[in-house]
Amino acid sequence: MLWFWLLSRHGGLSWHYFVTGGQLIGDVGDKAGGLHLYATRPDLQFGPLSVLAAAALLLLGNTPALFVAQVVTALAGLLILLTVRSLAHDVHRDTPRVVLDRRVLLAAIPFVPVWMNLAVRFVHIDDMLALLLTTAAIFALRRRLPYVAALLLGLGVDAKPWAIPFVALLLLVEHRDRLRCLGLWSFTVALAWLPFLAADPRTINAGGFQIPVDPSSSLALLGLGGAGTPVWTRAVQVVGGTLLAVLAVRRRRWAGVVLLVVLARIVIDPGAHSYYAAGVVVGAAMWDLVGTSRRLPWWTMTSALAFFAFRWVPQPDWGHGVITVAFFAAAVWWIALRPDNELIPGGRWIIRIQSQEPVPDQTAQLSSLGA
Repeated sequence: MLWFWLLSRHGGLSWHYFVTGGQLIGDVGDKAGGLHLYATRPDLQFGPLSVLAAAALLLLGNTPALFVAQVVTALAGLLILLTVRSLAHDVHRDTPRVVLDRRVLLAAIPFVPVWMNLAVRFVHIDDMLALLLTTAAIFALRRRLPYVAALLLGLGVDAKPWAIPFVALLLLVEHRDRLRCLGLWSFTVALAWLPFLAADPRTINAGGFQIPVDPSSSLALLGLGGAGTPVWTRAVQVVGGTLLAVLAVRRRRWAGVVLLVVLARIVIDPGAHSYYAAGVVVGAAMWDLVGTSRRLPWWTMTSALAFFAFRWVPQPDWGHGVITVAFFAAAVWWIALRPDNELIPGGRWIIRIQSQEPVPDQTAQLSSLGA
């Protein structure tokens, strides 16, 4: 509550984008609105689901809509944390619940201010939806509900396109059923985006919208700064994030997928906004609490310091870029490339849709997860 009150006094910094999107989507007779939305306003870098959510909130009026959006987005962070806690209890069944809950509480201490920055100060309902839906999809997979997971992952892309790489989580579904899950995911994505493309082919250009490269971003550190975003940035974010997610799943470290995908996005993003840290701490908390057995949530604490707290410390422009690249490299090594000798057996499980049961040779290992 304290963080909500402190940040809400000067909050809603990005809300005007959602107000614009929510208003334009209803102007079906206007060449600038309706299904022409992304063709005429490529700066609205969020998906149709986020636009519809904003339009629904605006029915309350602009000021009440902002407050409700702040409250809902803040509560979504709590729901994410509770879902990760449930996953941790399910995976680490041999660990006393009081020990796990103590770790969750320790992770919540750095998690809350970082999430509130996104939820209240900036109010990015698109990132909130993408992270919440992905966390829920992982929970659905653990509950052997792969169709539900595929639908949730598709809706995540409909909220924010950078969520595309999370589709790699469907590799956890047994091979003969995987194509059907991928088909449902594709249908969910297409259902939201194709109407805009069909109505105005210029919609495709929204993916190449030019954003000035922030001097403190990793792109600037790598010498790729300039007036606008390099044309290959978005494609590399999606492809790179997907490859890392696939590798993490194959290495039986699916609990690290969220962290790797978020870092793959921001390490080559032209922006360096403080609300990016929210996605990092969500991924770090899932890795700490679900993917490891450590007493202290080191990744959550260090990510909150590196991507949020250190931003308020005077430093040269390249300082944040160095931190981002170093943290990304450390996560890729520790989660995706580190040798298997420290893995807890059974970190990868396969889901069979028809029988709703795991593959027999892995049934006895479902309570474990790769560290």
